[in-house]
Amino acid sequence: MTRAKFRELFLLERAKFGRRYPKVARAGLGLLDRYATPRSPGGYRDVAFANITTNMVWFVGRALRMPRANLVGLLRHELGHLADPTPQKKGAEARADRIAWAVTGKPVRYDAKDVQNACRGRLKRPAHLHQ
Repeated sequence: MTRAKFRELFLLERAKFGRRYPKVARAGLGLLDRYATPRSPGGYRDVAFANITTNMVWFVGRALRMPRANLVGLLRHELGHLADPTPQKKGAEARADRIAWAVTGKPVRYDAKDVQNACRGRLKRPAHLHQ
């Protein structure tokens, strides 16, 4: 997916969250050349994170090679973090998924590679992932 198309997708998803969470309506999108987080090993899953302090969603550029369903699932999950009123409390990852489901009416799923997905996969976040 091109950066321009990805930005359009972000704006569409952000608008959905912004109707319920005004802070998220002002969220920004950033693209990184390298790893998503400083300690990231750079694996397939390590492509996105939300920074609640700066109200930004960050993606690694290589994520744009993922299927659209993964990008939608990842965006919804990360926007869920920005909408979370208690982001530091235990269970933040599952809570981000529940917020995304409440906003969009569709669950965030986990595919065979345990990456968020908007179409198919498991509903429950895999236990081996950060909870």
